Amino acid sequence: MINRSPRPTPYHPEDVLRAAGTWRGVAGWTATSVLEDYDDLVTRSPELLGSQGDRLSLGQIAELGAAHRSLTLVRPGDVSFSRTTSMSGNPQVRASFQLSGVSYNLSVTDLTLDHGHLPARGDYLLTISLGVPFRPIGASEDYCFKIVAGVMRIH
Repeated sequence: MINRSPRPTPYHPEDVLRAAGTWRGVAGWTATSVLEDYDDLVTRSPELLGSQGDRLSLGQIAELGAAHRSLTLVRPGDVSFSRTTSMSGNPQVRASFQLSGVSYNLSVTDLTLDHGHLPARGDYLLTISLGVPFRPIGASEDYCFKIVAGVMRIH
């Protein structure tokens, strides 16, 4: 039995502290099998984690209250990937897609993605998360940027 205890923050209400121990990967999961078991968790509305932008301010998160979530699944259908440079000048991969007519272009942080070879444009199941609060240069408040934390190709 793994010892876990809730450790929510205003911007990551789902966070759980896990006791030390060995992590094991889960083999055999595909986007199709995830959709079969968790299709009811897939976001289909144009709003992604509470807004139609690429970030949420801490004030917006507070306004959402108990309705706020920092994780969701999306199946946009037509996702394209590109290389660019982050605000801090580091290389970055981004995913572009639409949800119910709203365009998104988000940073990809999926560690299993081969950043030397961009995935082909196509049908993907994406896990979207919020980053930790960050204040961009010139901004008057902190924001949690939306990121693509997981990428699974749908075959």
